[in-house]
Amino acid sequence: YNNAGLYMQYCNNPSTNPGIIANNMISVTNSNAATTYGLYTGYSSNTDYYYNSILITNTTTSSYGFYYNYQYSGTKDSIINNAVYNSGGGQAMYINNNTGSVRTMDYNDWYATGTNLGTYVSGSGTIPYTTLANWQTGTTKDKNSISLNPGFVSNNKLHIKSFIMKKARKISSITTDIDGQIRSNLPCIGADEFTPTLQYDMSINYFISPVSGGCGGQ
Repeated sequence: YNNAGLYMQYCNNPSTNPGIIANNMISVTNSNAATTYGLYTGYSSNTDYYYNSILITNTTTSSYGFYYNYQYSGTKDSIINNAVYNSGGGQAMYINNNTGSVRTMDYNDWYATGTNLGTYVSGSGTIPYTTLANWQTGTTKDKNSISLNPGFVSNNKLHIKSFIMKKARKISSITTDIDGQIRSNLPCIGADEFTPTLQYDMSINYFISPVSGGCGGQ
């Protein structure tokens, strides 16, 4: 599909052995489709989405970073530790939870430059939300999620370079990132685990105060 970075349909997995979509970097920057998706999933069952980095730059309001369409009844999916940025005026996410298929949705970074951050579908209807705070209240999802520009290195290299993304939840089954780097105990949201390189070593050269005296008040 030329309008989606990753397109999934009819991917059915047993609840005892769910599918895992993890550590992907998905960038949609040059699609000429009217509607575009970073990651599209629909009509599937029992799949977990961990540590994915998604970017959309297409300038259309009909674009979605993470599009979670109708899933089969009885499905239990998790959406955790994903970094999704829509810089083209569309939405970060569209979540159709009409069948109650979303088991856990948290520790994500949802960020968009459009009017709406995301849309949620449930028994209450189809409701767009403009802010993460409104989304958290209205959906009761993403309690520990953030809404910040993830600071991807470039449109095609979705690595990160800031401690700001170290807000993920450790997933025992995912021990490395997309490059094979070990996930830390406080891992980063998205496909890349950021570890800074220390460039400076600090030491004490002299005391400004006190200028005289010693231990014990002498």
